[in-house]
Amino acid sequence: MGFQQGLSGLSIASKALEAISNNVSNSGTVGYKEAVAQFSDVFAASLASGATQVGIGAQVSKVAQQFGQGNITTSTNGLDLAINGQGFFRMDNAGAITYSRNGQFQTDKNGYIVNAQGLRLTGKVADANGVLTGATGDLKLNLSDAKPQATGNAGYNVNLDSRSATPTSLTAASGTSAAITSLTGPSPSFTIASTDQLTFQLDGETGSTVVNLPAGTYSDVGSLAAAIQTSIDQSSLKGRIKVSGDSTPAITFTSARTGRLSGITVTGTLASLLPATTTQGSNANFSINDPSSYT
Repeated sequence: MGFQQGLSGLSIASKALEAISNNVSNSGTVGYKEAVAQFSDVFAASLASGATQVGIGAQVSKVAQQFGQGNITTSTNGLDLAINGQGFFRMDNAGAITYSRNGQFQTDKNGYIVNAQGLRLTGKVADANGVLTGATGDLKLNLSDAKPQATGNAGYNVNLDSRSATPTSLTAASGTSAAITSLTGPSPSFTIASTDQLTFQLDGETGSTVVNLPAGTYSDVGSLAAAIQTSIDQSSLKGRIKVSGDSTPAITFTSARTGRLSGITVTGTLASLLPATTTQGSNANFSINDPSSYT
């Protein structure tokens, strides 16, 4: 008998190690619950009024699951769930209900919330208004594409070259026109040199366009504006910028298309005829501030 009892002790020790090894191997399994081997004594049968016999060893009576609360960890999957406390996730296995503590879920091709084995997560079903109806069913998400919507606005940020020289320029922060409201010169005419140029920059475009002005003497602002318009129409800006002059005297440059006229750079003799500091007025034009310089 003694040999058999010793072997039973080795057997249950082996079973206990199996349970421990299984716990260690599942330490990273989500929802796993620890298993503990429980043992019991094995007694020999006693006949009628005979005395109780000496036990014949030990055995594993059962392997018990420990349902204590585990650690809750974060996840990047928006459908992953965890239960804090008692309870199970109710799963539908083709009509057969099963339960699990593993909250790792995703959607299948039909939109149902399923686990790694393909079992569907069940729960209270809501109506079209989001009110729970009390009925229990498989949870399903609407995976249809949302109605497309055209882009309404776009913007971009750029870095300007800090090494570039600052030109003499007239620039509008917004709006569609930039008016030089103080144009002075040798009365009653304006003399344009062959080196006079205008540089235009339109919003939303890269690069700028340089327009060479026709040299000559102009008797009034209107004739000067007409000459500038002719030069512009002979460049790539034809039809995009309109030039007008009035008796203020003032020359106004206006963008004729959706792109706003954001910058005008003046070089040559013409620059000396434009000693005006300008600021943008409420009507999206420029108004005179100080007749000493202009920007």
